[in-house]
Amino acid sequence: MLRLEGKRCRGRNDYPIRGMWNLVIAMIVFGRKMVESFRRELARNSQRRYICGLIKWDKRKHLIPPSRIFTRFLSSLSEEQEEVDKIISEFVSYFL
Repeated sequence: MLRLEGKRCRGRNDYPIRGMWNLVIAMIVFGRKMVESFRRELARNSQRRYICGLIKWDKRKHLIPPSRIFTRFLSSLSEEQEEVDKIISEFVSYFL
């Protein structure tokens, strides 16, 4: 996450890196393979939005990130695939 945050540097932070990471993990946990399906679920399910941290703490106009934000974030993650693999393997070994 630090690498991705470093790349963003002084860019816009409408949807923070760590929040987007949490959304990607939630998408996997909730069994959604398509971003649009996950976004629709978040739009209609306030409990899932709350669990994912999508609450109006900063009076943001749109709580659920648009598809293009997910696409860019997933692209950024793919550039750091080796690190993502390490994170996932450490996470799995922690629970086994």
